[in-house]
Amino acid sequence: MKKKKLIACILLLSIFSIFITSCSEQPKPPTEKTILKVCIESSQLDDLKPVFSYYHQLYQDVVVQPILLPAGKEQRETELKKIQTQIMAGTFADLYLLSTNNPFYQENLEPLFPNLNKMMYSGIFCDLNEFLKKDKEFNRQDFLQPILDAGKANGKQMIFPLQYRQNIFAVKDSNLAEIWDTARLPQLLELFQQEPYLKEQSLIYFYFFHDFASLLPELISYEQEKVLITKEDLEEQYRMLLDFIQIENLPSAQFESQLLKSLDDSYSAIDYLTTGDNSAFVLRPLPTIDSPSAAYITTYGAISAQSKYKQEAYQLLRIFFGEEAQGSESTSAVKNFRLITTFFIDWSVRTDISEQYKSIQYDDRTGMPDVLNKVQSVLSEESKVSFFSNLDAAFNEIIENRYNQLFTTFPSDEEIQQDVDKMMRLLEQAAME
Repeated sequence: MKKKKLIACILLLSIFSIFITSCSEQPKPPTEKTILKVCIESSQLDDLKPVFSYYHQLYQDVVVQPILLPAGKEQRETELKKIQTQIMAGTFADLYLLSTNNPFYQENLEPLFPNLNKMMYSGIFCDLNEFLKKDKEFNRQDFLQPILDAGKANGKQMIFPLQYRQNIFAVKDSNLAEIWDTARLPQLLELFQQEPYLKEQSLIYFYFFHDFASLLPELISYEQEKVLITKEDLEEQYRMLLDFIQIENLPSAQFESQLLKSLDDSYSAIDYLTTGDNSAFVLRPLPTIDSPSAAYITTYGAISAQSKYKQEAYQLLRIFFGEEAQGSESTSAVKNFRLITTFFIDWSVRTDISEQYKSIQYDDRTGMPDVLNKVQSVLSEESKVSFFSNLDAAFNEIIENRYNQLFTTFPSDEEIQQDVDKMMRLLEQAAME
């Protein structure tokens, strides 16, 4: 009897223990989704929404939260200062997908990062190499090396360039086209001043004075925080560029039109280059004082060094430098990426994509020929590539003040000296600030 009671007690205790255990277990809360904060311009939101939705389909546990920079010019400066303070103090966004503020964009808004060339050394961006090395589908040889190198600091890939822009000349003279491959700006200036080239309109001028700073050699080492050019050299090169710009304003001896034909938008370039009399033009990059060509990064991506979700941010960023976003056969989800910036002028950074543009072809969407895309493959290791900065904008403002003057008279020695003094002050400030 006692034995039966003991067994009964053990059973009751077991049941009671199971009951207590089951009551103490709380139902597991649903898994929280990762919120990935992505900083973009307000004007880019509509174009990027399909990309963010596409990303969420690939990674359903991650939701993209766009952080929009203010669109209005009036409150933008104040708001950007607050945002910049937040960025330096900690994480504002996990990923930055932005376009640089260069003079070709209609918005012409103050950029979040006024000088990306300098910001790469600030420590606010993480090194992308830790992700690129693990990415089995990433092949550095598929990308234009001068473009990728523009996003490096101390050997680290701090920024991934997504699109770039390059100055173009269209050369009609076949002999000049051959000379162009090895010539630099000083040699071209000397050549253009010769009698044979003053008798006919031999080439097209394309966005020259807007890119004044890009035509000069490297001016600042942001790593060493010092100016690389002397005042004497800057004055000499400034005078040479003024001579070059003045040629644009010289009337041709044979035609009423200017010697160098200005094309102020991509559509006029297309029309001019594809008409019967002008179809023989050969496209060449505009060389600088000491390099075969120059280019500006126009769209880029960078991941915050303080982000908790770096891997997720990289997975989104890689969509933008993958074939599906940069190629002509984009998926419906990401095809709008190519429309964020002006169609036809901004090129993708993949070499495997650029192979498609070596011969004239017609775009299915617009019906226009991709003539200017043929120059994409001319970028070399010696090309000068950088991010457009507030320093470039300041230099452009100086040269634009002289631009109209060059229609009638060359600046005096005193005026040139004033410009050079102002440039040197800007350089010293940019190097040390």
